[in-house]
Parts: sequence; C-alpha cells; structure tokens
Amino acid sequence: MKKKQKKGPAGSPAWMTTWADLVSLLMCFFVLLFSLSSIDEARFQEFAQAMAGRRIFFQGALGTLFSDNAGMMPLHSPPSPPRQAERPPETDALEDYDAAGAGAVLDAILERQGQMAELVETFRTYMAPYDEEVMAEIGITVSELGEYVRFTFPSGMLFNPGRAELLPEAIDMIDTVAELLALYPDNRIAVHGHTDNVPIRTVAFPSNWELSSSRAISVVRRFIDVHGFDPERLDAIGRSEYQPVDTNYTVEGRANNRRVEILVYAQQQRLQVIDE
Repeated sequence: MKKKQKKGPAGSPAWMTTWADLVSLLMCFFVLLFSLSSIDEARFQEFAQAMAGRRIFFQGALGTLFSDNAGMMPLHSPPSPPRQAERPPETDALEDYDAAGAGAVLDAILERQGQMAELVETFRTYMAPYDEEVMAEIGITVSELGEYVRFTFPSGMLFNPGRAELLPEAIDMIDTVAELLALYPDNRIAVHGHTDNVPIRTVAFPSNWELSSSRAISVVRRFIDVHGFDPERLDAIGRSEYQPVDTNYTVEGRANNRRVEILVYAQQQRLQVIDE
C-alpha cells in the first residue's frame, strides 16, 4: 500500500517573506533617494522635521543638517564665498585693474619682507650679549614671501640628550628671545621640535614623537608661565624625525636634525569682502 505524502504548510516558504520585506525596503530607499534628488529647500525642511529624534547627518548643496536624540537642528545653508570686484569692461581699464592688483600683491609681499627683516635685525641686537660662536649656531631664515622668520636652535644648545627640560644657560637665551617677541604681540608664534632618527624608548618618551613634542612644549610653557604670552597666539608642534635638514647617517648630520625652531609669522592681510 502506497504511503501518503505529508503536505507542507500552506502559503509561501518562510524565506520568501524575508526576501519580500528586503525588496520592499530597498524600493522605499530608492524612491526616497529619487524624491530627494529634485527636492526644494521647503520640502527638505518638512522631511527633516518628520525625521526628528533620529541620529542623522546630511551634507550637500542645500547645506549641512545634523540631528541627535534631542531633535533636528535647523538647516544652515553654506556661507557664500567672498566675491571679487567686477572688472571694468573697457580694455584699457582692464589692464589698469590687473596692474593695480598685481602691484598691491607685490607691495604686500615687500611690506611683510621688510617687517621680517626688521625682526631679524632686532633679534641680532637682542642676542648681542651672546658670543659669535653661539650666534653662528643659530640659523635664521626668512621665507621668500615674507610670511615668517624662522629661528633654529640646535637641541644641544637647549636640552640634554633624551631630556626635555631647558638647560640653565638655555633658559637665559629663551628669556632673551621672549623679550624680543614681546615687541610683536600681534604675530603668531609656532615652536617646532625635531629629532634625529635614533629610536628612544623610555617611560617618559616612548618615541621621538613624545620627545620632540615635549621640547616644543617646554619652550612654549616658558613663554606663557614666565613672560605672560597669550596662549592663543602660540603653537607647540612635535615633528619627530620626519623633517630632517641633513643626513642621519653621520654624527654631524644627526646633530643638525636635532633642533628647535621658533617661527614668527607676519601679520596677514585681511580678506576684503565686497557687498552688493
């Protein structure tokens, strides 16, 4: 006698239900994308309010929108970029305009170069008490555009090997430099610490990153704690071994790479925004 086969449960297989849900969600997602591709700002605001309370981040041509659990923040359109002044249509006036613009840029560069050259001469005057050998070790560079002047101090002049505390004789030198920089209260100052590529692994300095950063911070802290510099105009930056100025294959080259640089930036021209 033939055995009767058991009938399966009525309806679709279980996997088909999950598949149908997934396809439906994908369809809704792409419909939403399509609708947003041609939406205006008012409709976008309505959508934002409807999604309030969810954690969402959008960024695009209409601006940036962010929401947290407290609700949706208002939409902010990106600021309009500064516009250039319209050039006169006449050919002669156009040439005069170009010449005047180029001349203004050149004048600004020459003015900054003059400021930086004056700073270098003042530095030499302030450092006069130090002998010529010390002054010969300090490197001075002015950028080609007059954007900054860089004073370079060999780390051996300021710190013991593997340490970040200023030497007693270095403190006098840094104080002299601070007195000079106090004459330029509107100029930004950045202190960069550099090392050679010899690894260091101590509790205080697991790598050259920590050592170079700590040395830069020691100089900056002296400016702030002792000389009252505004912290907002100061930067302390550790460069580790990755910006060498000499080879790391010789003793002399590694000594040149171990250095602290003090960069004093020229005052920048403010961007002029022309209104309608």
